[in-house]
Formats: sequence, structure tokens, C-alpha cells
Amino acid sequence: MRISARRTAFVALWLLASTVPRFLGYATGDRGVWVVTSPYLLVVAIAIGVLQGLVLERSFGGAIFWKWLAVTVPLVVAAPFIGVAAGVVFFYGLIAVDALLRLLTTANASASGWGYFVAMAVGLAGGGAPVVLAQWLVLRTRVGRRWLWTLPVPGLTYGTAYLFSRDIGMQPIDIGLPLGTALVLVYAAVTAIVLAPAIPERATAAVEP
Repeated sequence: MRISARRTAFVALWLLASTVPRFLGYATGDRGVWVVTSPYLLVVAIAIGVLQGLVLERSFGGAIFWKWLAVTVPLVVAAPFIGVAAGVVFFYGLIAVDALLRLLTTANASASGWGYFVAMAVGLAGGGAPVVLAQWLVLRTRVGRRWLWTLPVPGLTYGTAYLFSRDIGMQPIDIGLPLGTALVLVYAAVTAIVLAPAIPERATAAVEP
């Protein structure tokens, strides 16, 4: 299937808008503190909201920029706290279930080991899901339910803030530049695939009713 120049330009701009914020955050310096006191997450959240909003405004038209900014920035900032809550609740729930099963059965195996990693995944996805759902309210008249197909991947990407907000002793957890960048690139590519078919073919973008 032939991709129009307009859609190709959108994909290129969207990939940039979705990945550049990852690197802008490093300009704020040390991230080894809770994000509530660190400028890292705020810089990333504002950059994501502004850059993606500008690309969407250019491609779709209408009043999408301010709506996108209004839902993206605060929910990306909130992502680590939502993620921590989701991960902790899941983990302690798993411990409670595990303890109950050990009382009722003779099983000696414990789920707490692998449960920690599952809880981390739950925290990652949980931190990002509210962002994706709120963004769908902005995009639903243009892309329909296709945006919801991307829920797992953006959830993991926005939820990386969860990892930056957790401490083990004095050492912050950092997934590192390669893995973090890979997650962002996957998010950028998947969301671009979802959005590109909805881009109007003509230069005059659809105006929101």
C-alpha cells in the first residue's frame, strides 16, 4: 500500500516528537530523587505534550493542541505515583494470596520472587493507562477505538516514570538509556502506525466540529 507524502511526514515528525523528550530530561541533571522534587519528569511531560500536540495540530487541525496538552502533561506527571500505587497494591495482594495458599495447602513455593517483577509490570502499565485513556477522549472522533489498541505499549512507556521514582536504599532504579530509549521508540512506532491512516490526504486538515 502506497503511503502518501503527507502521512510519511507525519510519521517522521511524530517519531521525533515522541523520542526527543526522553533526551531532554537528561538536561535537568540528577534524577536520583523523588520526581515530586525533580524537574526531570516535568520537563519530559511538558515536552511530550507540546511536541506531540504541535504535530497533531498540524496534521489534524482543529483545537486539538490545547486539549492534548491539558490531558497529557498532568497525567504523565502523575504516572509514577499511579504506577507505584498499582504496583504496591498488586504486590501486597499477591503476598496475601500466597500466604493464604500456603496455609491451605502444603505448597512450599512462594510467588513473592517472580511476583515482584509482575508487580513492576503492573506498575508500569498502570502508570500509563490513564494517560492513554484521556488521550483517547481527544482523539476518538479522528481515530476511533484504534488508539485503545496501543494501551499496553504507551502504558509501559509513560510508566517508566515509575522506575525513576522508586528507591532501594540510596540507589534509584534506572532502566538505563538503551532500554528506556527502546521503549520510547516502540511506543512512537506503534502509535504512529495507529494515527497515520487517520491523517487527511489533503493538505487541508479536517476541522473539528
